[in-house]
Amino acid sequence: MTPFTLARAALAVALLSAAALAFGAAAPASAHEQLASSSPGVGERVDVAPETVELTFTADLITIGAVVIVVDAEGHNWSDGEPLLDGAVVTQYLEAPLPEGSYQVRWRVVSGDGHPISDTFMFGVGVEPTPFEAVPADSPTAASTDSPAAAPAGSAPAGTDAPRLIIVAAIGAALALALYLTLTAAGRRRGPRTPAAASADDSGTQKNPEGEPQ
Repeated sequence: MTPFTLARAALAVALLSAAALAFGAAAPASAHEQLASSSPGVGERVDVAPETVELTFTADLITIGAVVIVVDAEGHNWSDGEPLLDGAVVTQYLEAPLPEGSYQVRWRVVSGDGHPISDTFMFGVGVEPTPFEAVPADSPTAASTDSPAAAPAGSAPAGTDAPRLIIVAAIGAALALALYLTLTAAGRRRGPRTPAAASADDSGTQKNPEGEPQ
């Protein structure tokens, strides 16, 4: 096998390894957290006005960027204060007493991989919930669910630049490995340097075995 054939084979193996590594690093970024349950439940009718809305997600959330808005058909926001985060649970207190009627919960949180996720659901107090379209100006549904959340200073959002850095580093390592193998194989083909060759390199003049210049 020639040195260049060996180098090409090593480069191909390294590039395949880099692709596998990049795919494995990027895959978890697409699996965002989801709403597992809520109280009141989605589409639930409750006979007693709740004091809070509690959202439970499939994994812990980042403790910034959470918004929970509970609005009635007229667009009034009944949320009282900021939501409280405890791991995977978000609790939003409500103004009391909550009148009979339909309510829409609009929430937005930041998943553990740094991406905001949002959704809405209905519940009813004393009645079956009826969907409506009232949207206050600060509704979390107005924010894009595809834009990364702002990361703390000095850190990069998870799932954004990390796979690219891995790919670049892997390609660089593959090229370095290919170059090393090429030079090593070429050196082996030339064989060790003889004393006469070393003397010729030093003086610039080739000598015969008796030591006389040729």
